[in-house]
Amino acid sequence: MRSFSVKTALILATLLASAFIWASCGDDNGTTPDGATPAATTPDGSTPATNETPAGVGTPQDFEGSLEPIERTFEQGVLPTALVGVAGANQTLWDRLVFEFQAGAPNYRIEYVEPPITDCGSGEPIEVRGEAFIQVRMFPAQAHDLEGQPTIESTRIEQNGPSMVEAVQTCDFEGEVIWVLGVTEEVPFRDFTLLPGTFTWQIVVDTRHP
Repeated sequence: MRSFSVKTALILATLLASAFIWASCGDDNGTTPDGATPAATTPDGSTPATNETPAGVGTPQDFEGSLEPIERTFEQGVLPTALVGVAGANQTLWDRLVFEFQAGAPNYRIEYVEPPITDCGSGEPIEVRGEAFIQVRMFPAQAHDLEGQPTIESTRIEQNGPSMVEAVQTCDFEGEVIWVLGVTEEVPFRDFTLLPGTFTWQIVVDTRHP
């Protein structure tokens, strides 16, 4: 009887320790309402990435930004990486949109584009609020699973910030995912990448307030 009690106590102790570790991990990896891990940052007080970011794409300390196109290329396979979360936030000096991917970061290009804004597949016009428009093209990437079901909760994010007012997905077709950010005027933007988890990447786009 005594040996059975000792064994039971050991099992209970193991289960309690596992529950404590699980709860601790959950607290450290909180998610936004749409499933994306909160953006890390620099000046605005979010948590910096603990993993190494690609060379030349570190976390910026000062927000000068640019109006010129930005293009980043990463070494990865030809299979699309999955977009699993999109989250927005309004900071003191800029507005932010975060794209979260599983299994690596896609290549991407960010630039101002002229309206009309259209769906990449059908060519039909898509309404995006704003006076100027920033396109974020990510490839190879997809926002759907093998059954064709969306891997994100919404394809439209209401920002209503001083610079970024709305963000809309305009493409999920043939290995490309495109989002268009509607802004109040042509404001400087910046980008950087973060690795909040072992198998997740975040692409962060900030637009400076006018």
